[in-house]
Amino acid sequence: MTEPATEAKRRKGRSPGYPGVDLETALARADTLWQAHRNHPVNVETVLALWGYGRQSGAGLVALAALKKFGLLNDEGSGDARRAHLSDDARAIILDQRPDSAERLGRIRKAALTPPIHKELWSRYQRTLPQDETLHFYLTNERDFTENGASDFISQFRRTVAFARLGSSADDSLSGEQGDINEPDLEDQDPLENSSQSTSSPAPIQFPVGAATVTVKFSAELDQRDWDRMLRLLTAMKPDEES
Repeated sequence: MTEPATEAKRRKGRSPGYPGVDLETALARADTLWQAHRNHPVNVETVLALWGYGRQSGAGLVALAALKKFGLLNDEGSGDARRAHLSDDARAIILDQRPDSAERLGRIRKAALTPPIHKELWSRYQRTLPQDETLHFYLTNERDFTENGASDFISQFRRTVAFARLGSSADDSLSGEQGDINEPDLEDQDPLENSSQSTSSPAPIQFPVGAATVTVKFSAELDQRDWDRMLRLLTAMKPDEES
């Protein structure tokens, strides 16, 4: 059986462990497992076949490991007796079909930051993720990633951050209604607990313009539309050139 092309590639070398697929893909796999077997423990070989992988598929095992790293899957046993079933969080995300559900978003954000390397980078950079080159340098020099591993991870991490809407001020108000979700791994500077409660404004931006230094201050985070509007206003405010 042909393996899904988007998950067939895997890093070479021995980078620290990280999810080999992004969170959106992992949740799609979890939903497929739920539709077929609900929350019953299933032989891992059966799970891989359900996802379209062969019995010893490396990519299939990568996908399986990714669901575990995101906290979406539990397993027990080993070898041919190894069985897996969805976690409570995975089941709650799948069953919560309410539009703009605060609880669902909270659980998705929790899953996004469950992998230790995800939590580490988000705590380090949060809303201001640097360019890929900076992340790549940090991962290869400080965290012992291989070159290929760092590139694969950065791509997956950015997709996961976008899917979980981490750092989106427009959606942070949702995280204040997560009920009694237990998040023991997400503390200190975690956005799941702090992003909607923080009253601090984004840091000012300073940049040189000729002999002057321009400082731009924000009372709240801007989304892409806001940035476009601000740029149009700045262009409109530019004085006419003297003839």
